[in-house]
Amino acid sequence: MRYFFHILNDHERLRDHDGEEFENLASAREEAIQSARDLIAEEFLCGRAAPSQWRIQIALEGDTILETVAFASLLMGEGRYAPRPRVTRKVEPELITHARATFTYACTTNVEIRHHLSELRDNLEALGQLNRSFKFQR
Repeated sequence: MRYFFHILNDHERLRDHDGEEFENLASAREEAIQSARDLIAEEFLCGRAAPSQWRIQIALEGDTILETVAFASLLMGEGRYAPRPRVTRKVEPELITHARATFTYACTTNVEIRHHLSELRDNLEALGQLNRSFKFQR
């Protein structure tokens, strides 16, 4: 059976026009859950906040909504969409040190970018004021 996964984010409903074939609703649900996890991870990787208000609607071709997967359920570990158990891995101390250094560098770079953007805004405002004063002098 063909199922469609419509994504509801903070601003819009992104319709799945193609859909995908699944044996049953349970299989479609597992795919929707994994897709939601992938989208959450992508948001984190891009430095954005967790999309806790987002949802995936599992629908049939006639736009009949069968089920909705709430991202908040995945993030909070509630109910039937509880996160998968974590696999414990031994992490080398050098990797931890490198990750911390990278994080510190990213934070420093972020602060510098914000500072430069603030200076740029101030300079643009000053330029706008100069431009307006020159228009009045003509």
